Amino acid sequence: MKKNLLIISSLVLIFSLSLISCKTSQKVDYSQMNFDKKIKVAKKDTFSVEVVSNPSTGNRWRLIDMDKNKKVTFVKDEFVSNADPKLIGAAGKQIFYFVAKKKGQTAIEMGYARGKGTPSKKYAVLVDIE
Repeated sequence: MKKNLLIISSLVLIFSLSLISCKTSQKVDYSQMNFDKKIKVAKKDTFSVEVVSNPSTGNRWRLIDMDKNKKVTFVKDEFVSNADPKLIGAAGKQIFYFVAKKKGQTAIEMGYARGKGTPSKKYAVLVDIE
């Protein structure tokens, strides 16, 4: 079990790099920020972001900062196990679903934490809506 937890933690660390914080109420210069992933979607498209997760550890991914300009809307998130359903505590992926509302660029930042605690890991996505 400890070996699995170490492997899972390593995978989460690989996929989760720290984000340089940049907060403003107006235009954001996304070229100066570090993103783990960049995606392009069309206006009105539903898209998803997947991150490695293991809720049996008490940690979950949650949205930290998202689109103050309302270019995307959060729909839902769900956990999908990668393992046999008989294996309790197995890792999987947490999938976040969004809808693109307006053209332009926006950022979505997620944190991996226990409850509402301080995130131990962060993941950021730059979304380019055409």
